[in-house]
Amino acid sequence: ERAALAEPFESDFEKRQMFSPRGQANMLIGILVPAFGRANQTNDQVELMRAATRLMLAIEIHRGREGSPPARLIDLSPDVLSEIPTDPYTRAALIYSPDAGSPVGYRLYSAGFDMTDNGGRPDSDHPHNALRPDHDGTDFPFVPPADE
Repeated sequence: ERAALAEPFESDFEKRQMFSPRGQANMLIGILVPAFGRANQTNDQVELMRAATRLMLAIEIHRGREGSPPARLIDLSPDVLSEIPTDPYTRAALIYSPDAGSPVGYRLYSAGFDMTDNGGRPDSDHPHNALRPDHDGTDFPFVPPADE
């Protein structure tokens, strides 16, 4: 949605002459719009890390009380968390599943910018690429699969 909002400004900026009074005003918009987009992306990443950290701590509190990770994230509410944090990319809960083969007993990941569950598959170059607009088909794992 944010990229779609910026598109008319960027398109208009390219069509205008830079040295007209209107062109100079649009130049400023052309400089600021991409910066706002990057600021929003950074904010989403910070919110994602915060949500995942809260969930991982809550999972460990549950493990301490019950002896194992919860079967579902909803099992953390309301005893451990008053509400389950959401993924800023999908506006839904992070993707969670118990996994006995995982070093911590569960998998937790974000579908990332493409908002598609790719089974927790990280980007092979860098996991943070899943949080960028031009990297479809990967997820951002907080707890990697056991085979990695």
